[in-house]
Amino acid sequence: MHTPRASQMGVHEVLEQIRAAMPYISGVTVSGGEATVQSEFVIELFKEIKKRAEFSTLTTFIDSNGNAPQAVWELLAPHTDGVMLDLKALNNESHIALTGSSNEVVLESIKYLNSIDKLYEVRLLLVPGHNDSDEELIKTAVWLKGVNPDMKIRINAFKSHGVRAAAREWPEVSDADLTRYHSRLD
Repeated sequence: MHTPRASQMGVHEVLEQIRAAMPYISGVTVSGGEATVQSEFVIELFKEIKKRAEFSTLTTFIDSNGNAPQAVWELLAPHTDGVMLDLKALNNESHIALTGSSNEVVLESIKYLNSIDKLYEVRLLLVPGHNDSDEELIKTAVWLKGVNPDMKIRINAFKSHGVRAAAREWPEVSDADLTRYHSRLD
């Protein structure tokens, strides 16, 4: 699929973009698509950032859906300051309904990244009627806090802007929903 605002760049072109933005940024986060699919590029980019004095103040983070095997994280971990990882649903059936794939690898990624102190935060995308029941939220909070009692959890409220197919019909999150989500996850 062609995206008009997207362009293919090499590491040195990205470094030029970073250099131009230096007065305004404190770090570089690689997202996607899915950043782990281009792990070799991410490693090369982060190595260059870390070795150059002009970028010494920048952090390097990965924003991921978590669907990468441990071997990929083992390659990326030495080069990143942390990972912001999405968990669409703790319940595997809900996760499959939302993403088309199992959450098994995502849950393993959360545990592994936490164990090596590279998990910055878990982001929960909450979709009314799909993964936001009180029971699901409480189970998710218990599971995440079981991995790490101090885990940073961020709620991302579903918005239908820019989504495809059936997701256009999903309801958006209300302010009341957000209040309820926070109360169940605390």
